[in-house]
Amino acid sequence: MRVAATGRYLLIRTDFDLIDTMTNQKKIIIPDETIARMQGGFQVHTILSIGESAFDDEPPEVRQIMQVGRQVITGRYPGHEMDMDPFAKDSAVVSLRMINSSEVHGVIAKEDEEGADV
Repeated sequence: MRVAATGRYLLIRTDFDLIDTMTNQKKIIIPDETIARMQGGFQVHTILSIGESAFDDEPPEVRQIMQVGRQVITGRYPGHEMDMDPFAKDSAVVSLRMINSSEVHGVIAKEDEEGADV
């Protein structure tokens, strides 16, 4: 099955979730209260498809850097999850989401681009 984003939407794949990474490492125990406060955490995604009118209200330089394959930063659990195989085990399900272009908060800068070192 092939899926493409339309309108102002992007199809993305989740690559990294800060809270899940911290809790799955088993090196640190994070109390439920702390996890609840971190719900404003972030996720890193790879863009798989961009709708034709996504980022239309942004300056031209923003539209130029938003390309398929680019890694973007969003808030936690943006948009709508797309479960392409409802019978697959949770570990086998690829995390695909359809999000609005306004839910993108930033991009992972490439080596030749400006950005903050973190």
